[in-house]
Amino acid sequence: MLSSTASESGSQLDWSKGVQVAVGPLLPLLGLGMIANEIATSDVPIIGGGVAKGAIAGGGARLENLGASEITRIQNAANRSGQEISVVGSRAGGMAKPASDWDYVIDANAKTRNSLSSSLPGAGNTAEGIRPNLDVFKGQVDETRPFIRFFPE
Repeated sequence: MLSSTASESGSQLDWSKGVQVAVGPLLPLLGLGMIANEIATSDVPIIGGGVAKGAIAGGGARLENLGASEITRIQNAANRSGQEISVVGSRAGGMAKPASDWDYVIDANAKTRNSLSSSLPGAGNTAEGIRPNLDVFKGQVDETRPFIRFFPE
């Protein structure tokens, strides 16, 4: 869950303090308390068949914490945009509940982040009355916390 309290900090993100957004404030994120012990690469299925080797998981996260269709959507968004996309928070850490939001870190300008957010899991569908359930932050990922990073191919 995100908090609305903010404080100023440097450009490097520290999940214990929060995530830097485009305008500079930090928003505290849920502390998952996991220590990075390995980074695992994995083959990622993509639409139309084939496999992308564009994802790593670290900080206690596992690629298996995401479903195949979610992996495909995120990898396709990374490929289409040429941007790295990281899933963080409870989804990456494998502790998500059905109503949990999606937290992403994309180190790109606001226009790119906004464009990408509409094609990622959690985007919702306003035409069907499904409210978006995601947060997209700008910055770098704290690799001591769970993360799953998708690289463009």
